[in-house]
Amino acid sequence: MGSGLWRVLGSWFLFSSAQWMFMVASGVAAYEEGGAGAVGVVAVARLVPALLAAPVAGSLVDRLDRGRVVAGSCALAALAFAVGALVVSDDLRYHAIRALGRLHAEAAAPELERLYPRATGHERLEIVAALIRIGAPTLLAFLKARLHDAEPEVRRVAADGVARVAPASELPLLVQLAQDPDWSVRNHAGWGLGRLGLAGGREALLALVRDMEPVVARTARSALTKLPPN
Repeated sequence: MGSGLWRVLGSWFLFSSAQWMFMVASGVAAYEEGGAGAVGVVAVARLVPALLAAPVAGSLVDRLDRGRVVAGSCALAALAFAVGALVVSDDLRYHAIRALGRLHAEAAAPELERLYPRATGHERLEIVAALIRIGAPTLLAFLKARLHDAEPEVRRVAADGVARVAPASELPLLVQLAQDPDWSVRNHAGWGLGRLGLAGGREALLALVRDMEPVVARTARSALTKLPPN
């Protein structure tokens, strides 16, 4: 057999193993939550998508490249397993959050936002970072709310995200962040003002050039070069 077929067989072995482990774990979790009836609901829930998708999927597979079908189905399964880990396991949750961010799994963004209030400190940081990577439609509103978080590290990551995604209409917010007591937040704000490249950010950047933190001052000088000339 060729190396390509061996890779397919290897991926199928790993996929099948993960699928069976997930099935057993989800059954145990369902039983602990709702007894035997809940296990039955989980079993039916696993079969319904297959019953609905089989007629259409069979026709599509015949028309598509086989390699892409295998890769796409495995990616979809990985996403489903990661989202499931968010729900059923506290121990795996941090790693699941991190994986969803790396996968840019936009479909998982609403679940990550709902998870945030009950997440631990490290999980909260990773949720913010994951949502920034994903770039969900509600990202900016989520980040602006995190700017008022009591945890400094969360505020810093949120400020980084705002600097990366804020549109021109958020110039006043970046100017405000440029005066924040936290030098890291000021540094992100300076970078964001340079990214926007708007003349309205010049005064704030000139103030940051005189910042006591050398990193902030250096970021501000670089940002000023991206603004239009006076």
